[in-house]
Amino acid sequence: MGAHLVPFFVSLDRVTPQRVTDYKRGRLKQVLRATLVKELCTLRRFMRWCLAEQYIGEIFDIDSPAKTIVGTESERGKHKRTAVPLTNADGAAIVKHLPETSRARRGKIRIVVKDFFVVAWETGLRPKSVGRLEVPRHYRKGSATLTITDDIDKVRYGRELPLTDAAREALDRWAPEVGIIFGRHDRRVPFDKAAQAAADAGELERWKADAASAYDFRHGRTTELVETPGVSLAGVAYLVGHKQVTTTNKYTHASKAAAEAALAAARSGGIWGARDAVSRSTLSKTPCEGGDLNPYGSNPASTSRQRKASR
Repeated sequence: MGAHLVPFFVSLDRVTPQRVTDYKRGRLKQVLRATLVKELCTLRRFMRWCLAEQYIGEIFDIDSPAKTIVGTESERGKHKRTAVPLTNADGAAIVKHLPETSRARRGKIRIVVKDFFVVAWETGLRPKSVGRLEVPRHYRKGSATLTITDDIDKVRYGRELPLTDAAREALDRWAPEVGIIFGRHDRRVPFDKAAQAAADAGELERWKADAASAYDFRHGRTTELVETPGVSLAGVAYLVGHKQVTTTNKYTHASKAAAEAALAAARSGGIWGARDAVSRSTLSKTPCEGGDLNPYGSNPASTSRQRKASR
């Protein structure tokens, strides 16, 4: 945020109500209101700090723009790129072509590659969190759980995570007696090569291979878990580290596969279930054969006529 504030104000004596108004007007021609609100929040905190340190004698109110003001979207578009929707098969195809280890760009250090991404996929953790895992602080060999501490999680969501067999085996292979398991190294080159190799083998769509990144493993795993029938959304949120279930719900995407799964579930217990199987067999009979005109077979079809006949 300071990258825009400092060049505009230059010094404390230039932080005046009029200059702040000019800043807001100028920035709204470049960014959306939400971005400006964050920048003004930073400016307010800075001014309070200056007052506490006695660099200034007083501060003035810095109002946010009205909610009706929208601002201007950046010409560069969204800062965050669109995630590549990797499926379980896509993730397996990339991992298949990854090397066990790779040489770091600088020095002769060998870094773990394949098992790093195995753990990333199985746990759905952010790549930075996987790289910071330590023994015994976060994991012990043979343990069925992984301890995520606040300091290695982006939103500081400490929790105990259950591990799949694949994740535990990958961790056990590289876990030292004490210390970092994988380390925070740059694994983009081997990842990109593996994705291209998977595309060359026909195991991964080319556009996915060109655009995928390590973070897409987290997105793909979360999406797979969310779209699995019968899986609790709250459970997925806990696994991947979302404090709000609404954040996890954003990983539900409209797709043909999801539609087919929904229809398959509906057919097994919907209107064409066991009850209607009986009614269809009943409908196949004609009245002269003793069939009932009521499709659900609950009451005779001509009840009123039968009463009149009995009279």
